[in-house]
Amino acid sequence: MKRVLLAGLLGGLALFAWESVAHLVLPLGQAGLKTIDNEQAVVGALRDNVRQPGLYFFPASAASGASQAASGPTGIMAVQPNGATALMPSQLLTQLGADMVAMILAGILLVQAGGMPGFGKRVAFFTVMGILPGLRTDLSYWNWYAFPATYTAAQFTVNIVGFCVAGMVLAKLIGTPAAAPRQVSRAAA
Repeated sequence: MKRVLLAGLLGGLALFAWESVAHLVLPLGQAGLKTIDNEQAVVGALRDNVRQPGLYFFPASAASGASQAASGPTGIMAVQPNGATALMPSQLLTQLGADMVAMILAGILLVQAGGMPGFGKRVAFFTVMGILPGLRTDLSYWNWYAFPATYTAAQFTVNIVGFCVAGMVLAKLIGTPAAAPRQVSRAAA
């Protein structure tokens, strides 16, 4: 279990490092995102009309699941009326902690699956796990909330590559469980 914990912590660190590169250096972090024309007017309207931080649907009928006419804008937005600073240490530590917990759980799944012989098979096991967050979250956001396909594809890429990179660390450190020693039967002895 100590090996799995160490592998998970280091794998989580590798995942966090990849996510940092993907979002801060590569264009994956901004893929599919656009700026608002006349942003100041929109921000002013938000400042005047949105008082509480939260996740907002518009028009209001979208939040209740009611049918709505396709006339005019529809959307979803996360709003912090008083602003928020990006890349705060608490945010970075929360992400790092989540990545480490995810990789510890992934390591436990590998051990429970029997360890799998071969480094490549173990890395493939973790890489396939990287598809799951995209299917459960990103594809749902594309389907239900019209998140751009470019954004969705970028998030799939971040997850799959991230699980592959972290998987290399886990596959190396966890390795294949040692075979149990064979019992010598009394009849053979």
